[in-house]
This record gives sequence, structure tokens and C-alpha cells, in this order.
Amino acid sequence: MSASHILIDFENVQPKALEQLRAANVHVHVFLGARNTKLPRELVLALQSMGERAQYITLATSGTNALDFVIAYELGVLTMQDREASFHIVSKDKGFDPLVDLLRGRGLRVGRSASIEQLPNLAGGQAKRRATKDKPETPGKTAGSKITAAGDGRPPRATTSGASATTRPQATKKSALTSRRDRPGRVGSTQRPAKKTGHPTADAPVEDLRERALQSMNARRGGKPTRRKTLLNLLRANFGGDMPEARIEDVYRAMVANGDVLVDGERLTYPA
Repeated sequence: MSASHILIDFENVQPKALEQLRAANVHVHVFLGARNTKLPRELVLALQSMGERAQYITLATSGTNALDFVIAYELGVLTMQDREASFHIVSKDKGFDPLVDLLRGRGLRVGRSASIEQLPNLAGGQAKRRATKDKPETPGKTAGSKITAAGDGRPPRATTSGASATTRPQATKKSALTSRRDRPGRVGSTQRPAKKTGHPTADAPVEDLRERALQSMNARRGGKPTRRKTLLNLLRANFGGDMPEARIEDVYRAMVANGDVLVDGERLTYPA
């Protein structure tokens, strides 16, 4: 059974009980800000009973979004240590969502829940999904068919129950030429090639939109934007007028979280 790591943003969510997190594959990481000096008795006892599967990560000093940055860093460390595990941030802060989308786009199982009660079934659910994923399929076998040995050393052939097997006719040379001629984009084709759209749609993954934005900035002759407002205007022009403003903000936050853009007060810089 793969591990599940729960990262609790205690500045944002203060759970009092961890009944749902007692499974042996669950590891709990509680992130405490400088002002979180008192913890509920039930929470402390529950974490203590988990032994090495629970830990506190504390900050000695406070700052704007300081704990959020620490959570993002620790999440990155954990994903590097075990890519097969699942990771869940417990926080009402939707600012984590671009980071979640980014990591999901890279094949990791990452999610965010607003409370402990909203977490998925960490023990049974993932084990069931993994068992289904790992179940081998019988090649060449379909519903209502059986495998019959040929008896002459050849591979088994599939026959349909209650009916005789039919041989698929071979395509003639003429039909093959017609098929190639009718491919979209070929001279003399009777089919029109699919129409290409210049702008992405709002339901495109944030990671795809981020990659598109980076390509546009790298190809820009006038240099990269040094102000947040200028960068957002560039994203609007790149994505087209139909892209929702919230989606553009998601792409901007994903670029910052991924280190594509460095925020220094009111000024934006870029890694060398």
C-alpha cells in the first residue's frame, strides 16, 4: 500500500481530531506559524499516538505567506523522496491550487482539501485503485469469446461463442490508395483538415497554459515584463479575449510557484 502524506496548514485550518488518519500508511505533517503556540489536547494526543508517522514543522518568525512557502518547499521534498505516494494539503487557501495543478501535470497524486473531513478515503480507496490499475489483462480476449488452440504450434485464435469465426477481408490496392488519398491535408483529398484555433480554451491545464506563456515570452523581442500588470497584459494577449481573468491569475501564480518569475517587491525578475 502506497503512503499518504497529509500536510496541515494549521494557521488556516485547526483540526481537533485525526480519527480519519489512523491508517498505517498515513503520515501527518502539521505546519505551525510563529503565533500557533497553543494546540488542542485531542490533536496532540492523536499525533503522539502515531509515533514517527507524525511531525511538527514550526516557524520561529512570522511573515507574509511565510508558512505557505514552507509547505510548498516541504511538499517538493516529499515528492522527491517518494513519487509513488499521494499528497494532500489541508488548507482553505486556494492559492495552493496552481501548485497542485502543476504537480498533477507532472504525474504526481496531489490534492487540496479544506478540512480533514473532506479528505478522500486514504487507506482503502487508494489500495483499491492501485489493485485495479495493476490487474493484468488477458490479451486478445473479449466479452463473449473464448481462446481456442490451433493444435499446430500456432498462437491461439479467438472464436465467438454461438457463431463461426469470420476472416476479415484484406484491403485491395485500390482501397489502400483511396484511403491514403482521402487523408486530411493531402492534395486531392476530399476531407478538410481540422481547423486550428489560435488561442487555448479556458479548460486547458494550467501547466499547458504556463508552457505556452513561457514560449511567448522567450520569443518576445522587447524583453520580458518587469511589472506584474505588464505580464498579466501579455498573458491576456497570448490567450485571447475569451480566457477568464481567474484563469490568467492561475497561470501567473503557477509561473511564480515554479520559479519562472521571481517577485521582488513591485518588480519582476527572471532566473538566468
